Amino acid sequence: MKETKYNCRTFVNHRNQVIVRVRWNRKKFEVAFSTGLHADPLKWNAETQRPMRGSTHIIGSERNPSRIINERIDMIMGAIDEALLSMLSLMPCPMPMNCGTLSMRRPD
Repeated sequence: MKETKYNCRTFVNHRNQVIVRVRWNRKKFEVAFSTGLHADPLKWNAETQRPMRGSTHIIGSERNPSRIINERIDMIMGAIDEALLSMLSLMPCPMPMNCGTLSMRRPD
């Protein structure tokens, strides 16, 4: 069984936007999605890739509690997992010489 690994990372970019980035195929391919929310980088935990628990992020007139940011991240990551897994089931073998059963997993 050949595995295709992918990983998701969340971070706050230079415009204070919360971004979810997906990389796969040994970081050869990537796509990033904006959550549509903003966060204060000082209240962001880079290790957990989430906002600090119980924090409220006020950027301009936008006010986002950490709970709302986490819910949006979870929703996007769930959609990414679902899309990649369904794409894999429809995808023809990328390299005919190595055809076999493929699986996709996100490392924990």
